[in-house]
Amino acid sequence: MRNYKLNEELYKADVEILDRYQAFSKELTRISLICIGIMGFLLKKIIFDPPTNNICLVDNFHKLSSMLYGSLFYLIISTACSIFHLYFSSDSLTHIISICRFTENKKYDKAEKEKSLRDFDFKFCSFLLLTSCSTLIFGVLLGAFFYFYFIP
Repeated sequence: MRNYKLNEELYKADVEILDRYQAFSKELTRISLICIGIMGFLLKKIIFDPPTNNICLVDNFHKLSSMLYGSLFYLIISTACSIFHLYFSSDSLTHIISICRFTENKKYDKAEKEKSLRDFDFKFCSFLLLTSCSTLIFGVLLGAFFYFYFIP
């Protein structure tokens, strides 16, 4: 298989789709990292310069700081899931190319094994992408709720 030339048309569409999914995953990573920076700024502002004129914030400081920590936790989970998605989606491309090679060389049993591995990667990648999106939305909503209702 070292000297075997594979027809690029067999996997070109898969590469284009993978490229779009990875671009989306990179955007999720970028947005969640920006939000982590914003949450860090808010935590720094509250801890080192606590507002004394906002009675609601002073009285409920522990509840509100746990809200910010929860938001930070969800944003970190979102970042981790999108980075894992990038890794596993790249791994699925190796399965696709292996399937093409094994099929061309009439090694159908190995191609079936690669198909099952590819299908697992596809399902796991969709789970990671869905988790990344939902935790990003939840983390942003928690942070926005805190900011708009409790920061003067």
